[in-house]
Amino acid sequence: QISQKAGPFALGRIKLTLTFQEEVAQRILAEPRTSQRSRLSIMTQNYCHVKSGFLIKGSSFVPPPKVNSVVVNLTPRVTPLFNIDFETLELIVKCIFRHRRKFVYKGTKYLFPSNMDLSEKLFQEADVDKTLRAQQLSNEEINKLCTTYQKILLDHQLQLSNAMIVNENNK
Repeated sequence: QISQKAGPFALGRIKLTLTFQEEVAQRILAEPRTSQRSRLSIMTQNYCHVKSGFLIKGSSFVPPPKVNSVVVNLTPRVTPLFNIDFETLELIVKCIFRHRRKFVYKGTKYLFPSNMDLSEKLFQEADVDKTLRAQQLSNEEINKLCTTYQKILLDHQLQLSNAMIVNENNK
């Protein structure tokens, strides 16, 4: 609802203070070009300013879990970090993190219909190195990929829904 400014977020920028397992909090808070960077980091940070609160030891709970928790403060942004709709961003981030340990190029083949290999064009036009790993991409590079992807869809008269069907059978 944050991305659509719906529900309670229609009233303005309502701050959230949430508790997550430490590992999840690390992913939410991960900066670009760090090993913890993930889909969760990008999607959360696109719509919210994130700030680490404090650590809660597992021993603070009864019964004590084997993991620690972290309080995370989320403040919705006035405008998203990337000027892209939620569905497109989600699709691109999902595809580029699909093969996390491989080059980002490998995941982008799922962005286009199987009869159209436009991944090379995507990286050339976006001026992004296709041999990076997903977590190595900067926010600027992700934004370039998103903007270029939308342009390619328009140029080839594809709709996002057509592209999303893409290659799911070719896993």
